[in-house]
Amino acid sequence: MILVTLIPLLLMAFVNYHQYRTALKDEIVNPLRILVNKTKHSFELFLTERLSAVSFIASAYSFDQLADENALNRIFRVMRREFGGFVDLGLIDSKGIQVSYVGPYDLKGKDYAEQGWFHEVQIRGSYISDVFMGYRRFPHIVIALQHRTETGQTWILRATVDTEKFDQLIESMGLDAESDAFLLNRGGVFQTPSKFYGGVLEQFPLPLPPVSYEANVLELRDSTAQDIFLAYAY
Repeated sequence: MILVTLIPLLLMAFVNYHQYRTALKDEIVNPLRILVNKTKHSFELFLTERLSAVSFIASAYSFDQLADENALNRIFRVMRREFGGFVDLGLIDSKGIQVSYVGPYDLKGKDYAEQGWFHEVQIRGSYISDVFMGYRRFPHIVIALQHRTETGQTWILRATVDTEKFDQLIESMGLDAESDAFLLNRGGVFQTPSKFYGGVLEQFPLPLPPVSYEANVLELRDSTAQDIFLAYAY
């Protein structure tokens, strides 16, 4: 009689426990997936807006107009006011020489012909770099766009954007004290600081998750032996 009574109760308890864990996991995982996907689109919108601004300037003004640093300075002031985040702006000719420059550094005449990004923008037409320090010693990215006239003349408009907005986008996620969010490049290098795993340009201590352009959530154990949910989107 005891076995007949207890076995069904134990089976029911096991099933209920499994269903409860599944429901609880869904309550955690689904909001994480939505939050990561929303933040991914915020990053994409930020970068698209800045690239569009540089593209518009390259199309709206001639090479001679952009080569005039007074004119370039007026354009740059409008870009900073309307979009924010821009640190400098420069015009580079087809040989890689910076013809004009507006910003806090003395870069006029600098030769970029041997830089990897210069060759990439010539092939792809546009370029957005990973986060790097450079001699500016603060995290920033480069946005460059090649413009080609009807006569075949080409030049490159190159802008530097600081990554403070990246930090603001992550802060807007409203995470609790035990959660963390950060941006990685495809090499697993931090593009924004992590609360628990490292600073900007340090290596993420875990393997990168499988490529997926939809938000996914994995259950795993991190480098400190903590069980975590890892929500991510490329």
